[in-house]
Amino acid sequence: MPYRIDHEPLSDWREEGFQKFGHLLDSLMSPRELALRIIKLGGMRYNIGMTKYPYKQSYAEMLQTRWGTCDDMAAFLALSLRAIGIPASIDYVPAWANRSSSHCWNVVKDATGDFIEVGYGPEGKNEVVYKISKIYRKKYDIPLCDVTSEYAMPLSDLTFRVPSQKDKQLISLCTFNNHDWVPVALSKVMNGSVLFESVGRGILWGDNQIRTYLNEGKGIVFLAFISQKGRLNNKPIGFPVILLEDGTIKELCASTEKESIILYRKYPYYGSNNAIIYDSNEICVDNEYELFYWNMKWISLGRKFAVDNKLHYDDVPKGALLWLKNHTQGKEERIFTYEDGKQVWW
Repeated sequence: MPYRIDHEPLSDWREEGFQKFGHLLDSLMSPRELALRIIKLGGMRYNIGMTKYPYKQSYAEMLQTRWGTCDDMAAFLALSLRAIGIPASIDYVPAWANRSSSHCWNVVKDATGDFIEVGYGPEGKNEVVYKISKIYRKKYDIPLCDVTSEYAMPLSDLTFRVPSQKDKQLISLCTFNNHDWVPVALSKVMNGSVLFESVGRGILWGDNQIRTYLNEGKGIVFLAFISQKGRLNNKPIGFPVILLEDGTIKELCASTEKESIILYRKYPYYGSNNAIIYDSNEICVDNEYELFYWNMKWISLGRKFAVDNKLHYDDVPKGALLWLKNHTQGKEERIFTYEDGKQVWW
């Protein structure tokens, strides 16, 4: 078994874990049943405040605190299972495709040799409620082990033309995390194009359901960048594209044709269509806003102070990807398109 999960402090976790959970091996339980028993006995709970913890917890610390982030909880279960000889690992989403942050959960190898997912939800359910583009597995010998195709959700291959780049040049496929484009996949240029295999369309697997935001588009927006030394070099290889739920692709190309638009929010709302909600993501009077559109980079359409609950912008390129920033307050901002007089969120 690998000696650590990530970059947590080195410790005698094998001995500690075996002393704590080794007695479970006396019962005839499947690997998943063992995982569920450890979840119950371990008592680990999610605590969002642990995101501000200055370093990763050691196994001994987690046995004492019994709380942590989803990364901590997954690490605790994986180490506990490995300590009693059960092959286990962590699958993770590097970035949600329709909001900020990331996610991870555990997988254990069953009697058939397949990995099956285990979560901290009721009856070991791994609860997923946001859009996923890629899923990876933490493995000691492989930096990026893509396991997206092991999950029964609709997938597509994305191909981009990059004739100006040499073969084997690395290209990063990115989604937007509320403030930046973040890489979710990496591939090499071959014969003037780059292929990203098994990319999520925004539909989950099993009985998992997307936590739908109001006026949210049906698909995922992607943008590919040239990658140098593991980092984006701010050189996109084309326009953003929407991979729609049905597998079709729509390019978001800023047109020379312009239109006037009215904006009511900078971030979508999750809730009832009939409710009147004030969450600081609606347009707030006296707040300063700035609208951007994408054309190989974010281009400003100007700053404005709101005088009522909506913003008017003229000369906005049709068909462009848009982003509204609030310079006065708040952190939640989301890309959108403007279709039939409405903001459609991605």
